[in-house]
Amino acid sequence: MFFNKKQMPSELVKVRTAFSYGCAFYSTFTMLSHR
Repeated sequence: MFFNKKQMPSELVKVRTAFSYGCAFYSTFTMLSHR
Protein backbone atom coordinates (compact mmCIF):
# COMPACT_ATOMS: atom_id res chain seq x y z
CA MET A 1 0.00 0.00 0.00
CA PHE A 2 1.60 3.26 -1.12
CA PHE A 3 0.28 6.69 -0.21
CA ASN A 4 0.92 10.11 -1.65
CA LYS A 5 3.57 11.43 0.75
CA LYS A 6 2.33 15.03 0.47
CA GLN A 7 -1.30 14.11 1.10
CA MET A 8 -0.87 11.50 3.84
CA PRO A 9 0.39 13.76 6.68
CA SER A 10 -2.50 16.22 6.32
CA GLU A 11 -5.02 13.37 6.37
CA LEU A 12 -3.32 11.89 9.44
CA VAL A 13 -3.40 15.26 11.18
CA LYS A 14 -7.10 15.64 10.39
CA VAL A 15 -7.89 12.19 11.77
CA ARG A 16 -5.76 12.72 14.88
CA THR A 17 -7.29 16.12 15.66
CA ALA A 18 -10.82 14.82 15.10
CA PHE A 19 -10.07 11.82 17.35
CA SER A 20 -8.62 14.01 20.13
CA TYR A 21 -11.61 16.37 19.95
CA GLY A 22 -13.98 13.41 20.11
CA CYS A 23 -12.16 11.96 23.12
CA ALA A 24 -12.21 15.29 24.98
CA PHE A 25 -15.91 15.82 24.21
CA TYR A 26 -16.76 12.25 25.22
CA SER A 27 -14.81 12.45 28.49
CA THR A 28 -16.43 15.76 29.47
CA PHE A 29 -19.86 14.42 28.51
CA THR A 30 -19.42 11.30 30.66
CA MET A 31 -18.15 13.39 33.59
CA LEU A 32 -21.19 15.67 33.40
CA SER A 33 -23.68 12.83 32.97
CA HIS A 34 -22.21 10.73 35.81
CA ARG A 35 -22.44 13.58 38.28
